[in-house]
Amino acid sequence: MSSNSLLFSINNEGKVYALSTSGSCWREFMYLGIEFKTLSAVPHFLWAVGGDRQIYLHVHGLEIPIRVKEESYENERWLPLEGFSGRLLPTDRYHFSSQDGSKDRSIDSIRLPSMAWQWEGDWQLELTLDGQP
Repeated sequence: MSSNSLLFSINNEGKVYALSTSGSCWREFMYLGIEFKTLSAVPHFLWAVGGDRQIYLHVHGLEIPIRVKEESYENERWLPLEGFSGRLLPTDRYHFSSQDGSKDRSIDSIRLPSMAWQWEGDWQLELTLDGQP
């Protein structure tokens, strides 16, 4: 076992603790107050199931980026005398939605999964759909 290996444990409150094989005390693994139910680990990777039934992944000791592409689609209504407008009817899709229109995806409401994540860049406008302007 290398000198920087970690052993992980969950207490009865769902908090994760780590013990370095070169250390002598357990340290709480800070993760924004999420209560975890189970966890598993292999070198450099720790994954857990939270009390919210979501799966969480932590990569440590590697410089491998994990990227997730977030998309939000702006929906507008064509008004013959005005052109496209953000004034939608109650039966229309959300102004900003998922691709199928079923979920509200306003850019301000899209959050990073945790403080350990960071945005890679600013939002970019894609002005084509399936290669068509």
